Amino acid sequence: MCVFYLGSGHNPNRYTKNLDVAIVDFDGEQAGSFFLNAFRTTPPGNLTLHWEYKNPNDYGNSVNETPQAVDDGQVWAIVVLRPNITSTINKSLYALINSTTLVTYPFVNTPPVLVTYDEGRNPFTQNVFVLPPIRAAIATANKQYSQALRTTISSILSSTASLNSNRTLQLQNSLRLKQLLANPFAVQYTNLHPALPYVGMFESNIIGTKRKLEIAVKILNLFSK
Repeated sequence: MCVFYLGSGHNPNRYTKNLDVAIVDFDGEQAGSFFLNAFRTTPPGNLTLHWEYKNPNDYGNSVNETPQAVDDGQVWAIVVLRPNITSTINKSLYALINSTTLVTYPFVNTPPVLVTYDEGRNPFTQNVFVLPPIRAAIATANKQYSQALRTTISSILSSTASLNSNRTLQLQNSLRLKQLLANPFAVQYTNLHPALPYVGMFESNIIGTKRKLEIAVKILNLFSK
């Protein structure tokens, strides 16, 4: 048991391609395209991990079924883009442009992206090799999709400036959607089994006990001479 734990942090880069991470696009539209493209092109994950691009029907077309793949040990993590993200964002943008009423941020309770992982499986591997590349890819997706949305809005607002009868409300809506435009792929992280603090203490105690035994042996050797 001790040998197994102490060796758990040994995970050379050349072996990380054996770390499977599932990527699932339940949206299937514009947001989904930016989401998938970011994982395909963003280092280090596209170079160091094994991204598995899955179809929603692999999980019964249900986001709620996706965590089971992590819990069963099939993958180290699963990254999901929820359904209808593009249409939800577009509705907010159309409301901003038409400006007949105040709009609200659409993803208060359910962020567009769900990342499920199991730190208890191996904290070192998760926190060093798995999660950082996932965060990097999502950051790329955010940057690229945000830029596309801003460009679209700027173009439409400029072309409709003289036609809109409620320019003040339109500007208010632009401010109210600032969070959406800055972070269209907001993320919810779900850790199925957090690592227990005593595991790190266990390792320290083993090392400390080993050192004490070495000292005791040296003392005994001195008295035996």
